[in-house]
Amino acid sequence: MTLAQKLKALRGKMSLRRLADELGVHYSYLSRLESGDLTSASEEFLDRLAAYFELPEEEQRALYLAAGKVPPEVLFLVQRDPERALAALRAAFADDLAAHVQEIARRLVAIGFSEAAADAYVCILRAGHLHEKELRDVPYEALQELILRRLVFYERQNSGRVYFVLDPATAFRTLWDEVLWQAAVSEEDLLKLPREEAAHLLAVRNTCRELAQMAGALYSFRRPLAAGQIRIAQDAEELALMLAETIARAEKEVVALSRSPRLPQVAPIWETLTDRMAAGVSYRRICDLDEIVEHGLHIKRRDMEEAGVQLRVLEAEVISRKFYLIDDRYGVIFWPGKAGNGFALAGQVVENAWLARKYRREFEVAWEEAIPGELVVDVLAEAAADLLEEAGRVLGPQGRAWLQKIVDWGIFARFPDMPEEERRRVEEAALTAGLVKRQADALIPRYGLTMADIRRRHVAQRVLVMALG
Repeated sequence: MTLAQKLKALRGKMSLRRLADELGVHYSYLSRLESGDLTSASEEFLDRLAAYFELPEEEQRALYLAAGKVPPEVLFLVQRDPERALAALRAAFADDLAAHVQEIARRLVAIGFSEAAADAYVCILRAGHLHEKELRDVPYEALQELILRRLVFYERQNSGRVYFVLDPATAFRTLWDEVLWQAAVSEEDLLKLPREEAAHLLAVRNTCRELAQMAGALYSFRRPLAAGQIRIAQDAEELALMLAETIARAEKEVVALSRSPRLPQVAPIWETLTDRMAAGVSYRRICDLDEIVEHGLHIKRRDMEEAGVQLRVLEAEVISRKFYLIDDRYGVIFWPGKAGNGFALAGQVVENAWLARKYRREFEVAWEEAIPGELVVDVLAEAAADLLEEAGRVLGPQGRAWLQKIVDWGIFARFPDMPEEERRRVEEAALTAGLVKRQADALIPRYGLTMADIRRRHVAQRVLVMALG
């Protein structure tokens, strides 16, 4: 029985929220454990759970095993003679292990991976990491397939690339996110798709959840960076995966100062951040106004109110650096653009105490100057109400609903229940009426507001608070 199944059985008819309150943990953390998104839990949580339900010793041990925790006597034997213990275990369970990895490969093929990529994945997973020389029989295209779908990554060394598996718990959620977002904005929207397409996508979702647990059982932790080491990311794909991998090691706090252009690979970064926030890591972010508009008001409000993101907004022209700082230890630094304006989607990951202090000071100064994200979203929501009223007059009820989705979901908006021809007609009418504007390959609302307008509102609000206080 998996940890998720054990949690459901223990909870019975008790609500998730009540159990979370009783155990003193965040609701989203418990929810993700029970859904199978997280396949392990801290010992402190398991102790609380066992004590709350007064589990006998045998059931406590089964609970710990389901969460991947090794019983003390087994740990003692392994530590006493590691080689003998591991050899005995591998010999005793050789057939089981072989069947397990074959099943992982089979399920990868079932969701669209080539057989060569599936075989390469389980090979790297079992080894922990493999040098490219050890993979010379693997087709280059198979490795690229795994990298582009963010299951595997590599580190450049003097002797060549060393490939390793990314944390399966995050990697397979990321894979599902990207499959889902091609068709809909949320799982609820899948019900609006044709029955066969919805059934196929739900099967992919279930397989991704199973693969996260199956591969996670064989995954070995990999430290992202040695002390003083610098890792260079030469393109957006490398930087996104390096950033996600580094954030995954956060124990206390992640801070970010960001402006356009942003990494297009949102899913791996967001999944890793939500994992860490659910585990108690705080996340403070400063972004520009474009990000709020492009990502959508519903998404940004959800990030703040449900996920726990502490968000503030700053004028883009004031943001002279772009970086993430993890636990005042790791810095992920974006390089300036070639023309001297903006930023390139490339950079470096570094562990350096002096640089960490420098960027921390810069972040705190910017944080004091930035405007709370809640106020920015509220001001834009007021402007959106006017836009939607105009859309109702110009585009009719269907056009108004179309624009509402763009306001809420920004560049991630999808319209599974709207015929393609009708959607194009509404888009052209909205562009002509000045309700939206084109941003790269997507449409975003034309609010007609600037950061100067929002800052005046912010200053007025602060003056009022001071006068009343």
